[in-house]
Amino acid sequence: MVSGNGQIVDANTKLVAPGKYQQSGMYYISVKQENNEGGTNLYQTGFTVSYSEEYLQQGLNKSLIKELLAVSGGQELKTEAQAFRDLQTTS
Repeated sequence: MVSGNGQIVDANTKLVAPGKYQQSGMYYISVKQENNEGGTNLYQTGFTVSYSEEYLQQGLNKSLIKELLAVSGGQELKTEAQAFRDLQTTS
């Protein structure tokens, strides 16, 4: 972006494709225009860029969990109490 006096301002955007930038968050833009008669025009707007689809909550992937349990020999915890059980350790 370029400021009113012509200086380049870092907008912290990420180039994801030719001519396409992505940076999630809320943005506010205010443009002030001065005319030859000494008057000014002020333009203001705002917009939101959503997070990418990888952050969407898509539910539990049961098939992946079953595959991981089979490969690792682990077990699925069915209750909260199982997560806080005393661990058996061997020396």
